[in-house]
Parts: sequence; structure tokens; C-alpha cells
Amino acid sequence: MNLKNPKTIAPKSLFVKVLQWFYLITGILTATFFLWSKQISFFSSPNIPGELILAITVAAGLYCLILSLSFFAQNTNLLILSLVLIFFTTISALIMLVVTIPNAQTIFSGNLPECSRNLALCNLKDGVIVASAMFMAISIPLLILNFITIIGAVIAIAATD
Repeated sequence: MNLKNPKTIAPKSLFVKVLQWFYLITGILTATFFLWSKQISFFSSPNIPGELILAITVAAGLYCLILSLSFFAQNTNLLILSLVLIFFTTISALIMLVVTIPNAQTIFSGNLPECSRNLALCNLKDGVIVASAMFMAISIPLLILNFITIIGAVIAIAATD
């Protein structure tokens, strides 16, 4: 054990610092979303079951907090774990985007069915269109954010080596 040369801590780039705080704030807001989601009129109207909102928000919140922890710690193993998580969420976002392709014309034209305000009133055809719009609204920002996060994780890993 060499006490004269303590391990040097790699300086974090501004990009990594922004990502760590972004994911911390996003993780806290997302993990607690189910507590205050009924206050927003848009989220109370589609009649989505509360258990589904709870499961999605807690999972997304934990995901963001794990990414935040990996950027805060700047530990190579945690950063590799975050890259693995980002890889799987990117694959799932690409699958969601591919599923929306048959209904993309309807979504982009803005002709969503009226049942988009109350999902319980949707028939099968309209439900598929509404689900495709939801998938597209989730997958495109997720893909953009994942590519930005991959760059940040690679920068953070490079700084530790």
C-alpha cells in the first residue's frame, strides 16, 4: 500500500456534471410522479389504472437514479452498468418506434381518434392508433436522450482511465 501517492480523482467534464444533475432531478420527479399526477388534468382524464402509473413511474425513477449515481460516482463498473441499461432501453425504444410506423401517417396528420381522451371508450382500431401515438411520444425523446447519455458515459469512462 502506497500512502505517498493517493489515487487521483479524475475531473468530471461539464457534460457529465449536467447529466448527473439532470438524471438526479428527473429520477426524483419521476419516482414521485404518481403522488402528484392526479393534480394535472391531462393525466387524470385518460383513466389509466393507478397501479400502472405507479409501476411505470417507480421503474423509470429508479432507472434515472441509477444513471445519476453512476455519473456522480464516476465508477467504471457503474458506468458500464448504465451503458447496459441504456442499451436495453434503446432497443426497446427502437421496437416501440418500429411498431408505430404503420400508423405514422395518422399520427403526424393530427387525426387522433376522440377516444384518446378516455381510453376506456376505444375500440381495437382506435386503441392501436392511440397506443402507437403514445409509443412514438415516448420512443423518440428516449432515443435522443439515450444517444446523449451514451456520449456522456463514454466521456466519463474515458476520464477514469
